[in-house]
Amino acid sequence: MIQVRHLSKYFGDLMVLKDISVDIKKGEIVSIIGPSGTGKSTFLRCLNLLETPTRGTIHIDGIPLLDKGTNVPKVRQKMGMVFQSFNLYAHLSVMENLTLGPVKLLGKKREEAGQKAIQLLKLVGLAEKAHAYPDELSGGQKQRVAIARCMAMAPEILLFDEPTSALDPTMVSEVLAVIRRLAREGMTMLIVTHEMEFARNLSSRVLYMDEGLICEEGTPEQIFDRPQKEKTKAFINRVRSLHYRITSRDYDPVSY
Repeated sequence: MIQVRHLSKYFGDLMVLKDISVDIKKGEIVSIIGPSGTGKSTFLRCLNLLETPTRGTIHIDGIPLLDKGTNVPKVRQKMGMVFQSFNLYAHLSVMENLTLGPVKLLGKKREEAGQKAIQLLKLVGLAEKAHAYPDELSGGQKQRVAIARCMAMAPEILLFDEPTSALDPTMVSEVLAVIRRLAREGMTMLIVTHEMEFARNLSSRVLYMDEGLICEEGTPEQIFDRPQKEKTKAFINRVRSLHYRITSRDYDPVSY
């Protein structure tokens, strides 16, 4: 569904992406993990041409995205992107946020777009918020609305750029639950995330990025349990969590 070959991206003299090549199959859920500042978000933005690659090729469903003759807006409609910061229109209601794109860009009738919007709000558990405004929603609710807005454009691919990083920890689970539901329905997804347990449990494949490169890729079991590259091993060891149940009433957490 997505074929990337020798993708590089410079910002001035700084090389952020270095000769990336990868294939994403239809229905795959690919988590992209790695330290901050290693090009993960830039990679997603290049796929959607929010950033123009310096060199390389991107094919979406066989269509060369970077060719001059390509109808880029049409191809980009195949991909929805969910950002860290929601990017909802504050002056529009939830319903208006969901119907604006389908009416203006897809030529849908307002009634049809409204019916689809209600279906999607039910999917993300927010049908009762259809006429609320973004300022009246919690962070988790805003992100769920942002996901529904992407789905309103009927994309074939969803790109998530750290969708839970701006959320209070208590709101993370509600957003991840929506992503899990989309995964069960077979949506192709690329997810930049720092939620390691989520990446492990949901992904069909994990890419570990470091210094602008895909250093290692494999199943969640391979990456989290049997990483091959030293950089991957070091990262996984740093983020590995330890759960230890304490039953003693005399335990003093300050002393540990």
